[in-house]
Amino acid sequence: MKKVSISIFLLVWILTSYSQNYDSLKNSWDKILISDSYEGWIHFKNNYEIKRINDEIILTENSDSFYNRIDKNLLDKLFESLTHDKDILKDPLKIFKKDSVWLINNAKELWLSYLGNDNKPPEVDTLAVHTIKDYKKIKNIVWSIQGSHWTDDYPFLSVSIIKGTDTLSIFSFGQYPFMLPWNVKGKTVFNIGISTALSEILPKKMKTNKQRLSGDNFNHHLISKIYDSYIDEYSDYVHAKNKYPRQFLTLEREYKISKASLRDMGSIEWGGFISANCLDLTLKRKSLPENISFSVIYGRRIGLHSVKPIIRKDSKLIKRLSHNQVYQYTLNTPNALGEIHFVNTKSLSRQAKRNFMTDVKDNGMKKSKFRGRFRNAIFYELTEERGEARSFSRWIFLKDGTSILWEIKGNYLMDLDPDIVKDKGYVCRIVTNNEWGK
Repeated sequence: MKKVSISIFLLVWILTSYSQNYDSLKNSWDKILISDSYEGWIHFKNNYEIKRINDEIILTENSDSFYNRIDKNLLDKLFESLTHDKDILKDPLKIFKKDSVWLINNAKELWLSYLGNDNKPPEVDTLAVHTIKDYKKIKNIVWSIQGSHWTDDYPFLSVSIIKGTDTLSIFSFGQYPFMLPWNVKGKTVFNIGISTALSEILPKKMKTNKQRLSGDNFNHHLISKIYDSYIDEYSDYVHAKNKYPRQFLTLEREYKISKASLRDMGSIEWGGFISANCLDLTLKRKSLPENISFSVIYGRRIGLHSVKPIIRKDSKLIKRLSHNQVYQYTLNTPNALGEIHFVNTKSLSRQAKRNFMTDVKDNGMKKSKFRGRFRNAIFYELTEERGEARSFSRWIFLKDGTSILWEIKGNYLMDLDPDIVKDKGYVCRIVTNNEWGK
């Protein structure tokens, strides 16, 4: 949600609301050229011309293989839509000719339509409908249904309205329903009137951006974004808890379970030929600071592995970490998050160890340097943010006190010398006592 909020802030900042009288063009244009194309899984490129023939307005294609009569009211609608209402800054649903009343009255229907044949537990349905009705919460999501964000989807539509030697240019690369925003003579315009008018003008029997312009699947996109932001994580949690109520009851006596999901996981620490069935949990011990959590994975290939080992061992893990430099840095840094990994019965799983040793070999290092030293090792992840910059690192802490920087992403790492992080990726580097002191 933070990235969405930043994008919305920038959008609002660059948004220019203006008014200009295009009435003079309504009846005096010489011709209108439309370019309609798409590059992606399929591709097409169509070029059309709107022109007057006697008393009729005709849409023709370059090959002159067809022509359609165009209702003058559609062109009037297009010209009248070349500006937008200033109030959309306060109420983005107005962009789509809707409002909060529509949202509240249709919340349940929108949710059920999005689900289709997929059933959710009643508590998930209740949360979903309540969230959809909360316009204040989802305003930023409504704002985000515009622009271009994917690299495998390239719609494009441009309109050139020509009068003598002057041309009024309109175009959009918008990937969402209605293809917003429009660039009108260099100005950013949010008005689906442009989109729907052009949708009606484009022919039916050719591959075009007609459906996208008409707003096809707008409701689905809206609810899908709401689901991903506010409902998905809770839905996963409810499914997992309903599947394993006894195990959850055991864990909840000791921890706050902040996240839970049932998934097929093929991760750095949980192996399988492709993936394996797992219960993935984030646990927070009530006696620990909020920025320290346990990332716990239980295998469920036949039955679910016992959840009790983490309860028996977590205090020993914390005691061993009490003098660890990375752990202490996490505790003392407000924007740092630390995760202690735990798989079934141990922190560093066999699969994680195998992955690490592969990375050691790929770095041209000798495996013998680490072989036999992993008993009771701790697998730890550190995430830190400084303004817009982010650092992520994976660590292995050996029982003898050795700290191994397994992976680094980012241009800084705690207060360590920048030379330590000049190499990125799976570096498999031992950080020595002398380096901690720099």
